[in-house]
Amino acid sequence: MDWNIFYGFAGVSNTVADVAFIALFLLFSALVLIAAVWLLPHFIYAPKAAADADGAGAGADGERTKKPPAFNYAAMLWLLLAIGFILRLIFVFVIKGYRAEYNALAALCDAGQKVPLADAYKSGTVSHYPLVVYLYSLAGAVASVFGVTEVSFVMPLFVKLPLILADLAAAALFYHAAKKYVNEAVGLIIAGVTLLFPAFIFASAVWGSVFSLLALFAALAFYFVAAKNYPAAIGFFSLCLLTHSDALYIYPVVAVFLIYNYIKHFRAVRAARPQGFSALMRDKDGAAVVLIPAYIIVSTALIYLVTLPLLGGYTANFFKWLNIFYFKPLAAFGSFGHNALNIFNLFGRNGVELVTKFPSAVFASLFGIITTALVLLVYLSRKNRANLAFLAAFVLLMLSVFYMGFSELNLMPALALLLLSFILIKDKRILQVFGLISLGVTLNAGAVMASAGHLGNASDYDLSSANAAYTGKELLNADGGLAVSVIASLIVISALAYAMLILLDLSMSNRRKLFKSAESTSLADALKNFFSR
Repeated sequence: MDWNIFYGFAGVSNTVADVAFIALFLLFSALVLIAAVWLLPHFIYAPKAAADADGAGAGADGERTKKPPAFNYAAMLWLLLAIGFILRLIFVFVIKGYRAEYNALAALCDAGQKVPLADAYKSGTVSHYPLVVYLYSLAGAVASVFGVTEVSFVMPLFVKLPLILADLAAAALFYHAAKKYVNEAVGLIIAGVTLLFPAFIFASAVWGSVFSLLALFAALAFYFVAAKNYPAAIGFFSLCLLTHSDALYIYPVVAVFLIYNYIKHFRAVRAARPQGFSALMRDKDGAAVVLIPAYIIVSTALIYLVTLPLLGGYTANFFKWLNIFYFKPLAAFGSFGHNALNIFNLFGRNGVELVTKFPSAVFASLFGIITTALVLLVYLSRKNRANLAFLAAFVLLMLSVFYMGFSELNLMPALALLLLSFILIKDKRILQVFGLISLGVTLNAGAVMASAGHLGNASDYDLSSANAAYTGKELLNADGGLAVSVIASLIVISALAYAMLILLDLSMSNRRKLFKSAESTSLADALKNFFSR
């Protein structure tokens, strides 16, 4: 069987197939979003499921008559999960993945390798964070039981399965969140978007990106931030920090939330003056004053401890570890970006390395101050926890456009946070931003894989310079690739400008643009509803 039907633009490929693949993904993106836009006005204002879903009512003749059986939302969710899983499974075996990331993850599955992060600790450069190493060490152990090696045909399943399961878990989270804050019908719609939307499928099952994991943990962290569940919010944000350095970009949002609420609890305790420690712990505010610092200390200690075995021993210096994993990455960028969707692409700077004297530490500090000031301004103006998920997504979007060192799929956590924020805020403009960003991400990432010849199962030799026929390249920095990069960047920059207007509305005036309740089943009316002011 010839699996090499999808790769192109690289001298070893079918260009028409590559273009068709990207076009179909973009078309399916539009269709899924249109379906959601058509369904949401019909259900977003429906009451939550009644407690007596299958109860009986009195008929006109006084006899008891059974109501029609209630819609089984749980069964439908399982069906959507199964469909989403099968769709991803197909792509696992048709397209091996973006080779640099796929091969790095496949190497982590090698159970016989040396301590994974020891060299990184010595050199000061970290490629994969501890949770990723542990997950893929486990995947490699399971693979070895079945005799699967790096070159086996089924190895892509072991590489991509953790990412696929993260997508399924995110869909289940959104269903649960919508069931709590809206209703089960909306939960199914948003779960369906997560499971069927090409951007999520592309990241986990086509590309093979750990950003699928970070997207899940970020959504979980901010779900519990909205619920004001301190231990869960801190715990899941700790998993973010164990997954990827990009979690550092949304750290100010979590930190401002915790500090503000800690001060609020502390002032309440000072006013109440509980007598004794037991009285302090019985008081809600008093318990928060004691437990919030405890949660932070324990989570920091656990992050450090679970990292130590991967560093080659238990003698690693705490402050050196903190610097290498959580300070240095903020200023470790060496270029304007690697196929990132940023403003620098408009000036042809994609992949261009920075000069050796570039003040990266100053640049990082400046953006840290700007980000923290923005978070303080937005959160303190309304003190609405529901806005924090959208604020975190906005921060990632802003940094993607104006900061350096980003790559193709850094915005996947922002997409997950936008879906969560739509559930919490219900502003239809959030879905418009979601659509714009996903369009830019899918177009850009698809073009990168097509340009590099990665849309297929070609061998690494076929995709290397050793093969004289191979002409592919990963950077979209010339000709048609540059045009696609510029177009995708313009789409994302437009999304940022629109998101800024939404953020101002939410933070300054609490003004939301909601769906109108549907009075018509017409698709044209649904689209008019979606885009109406």
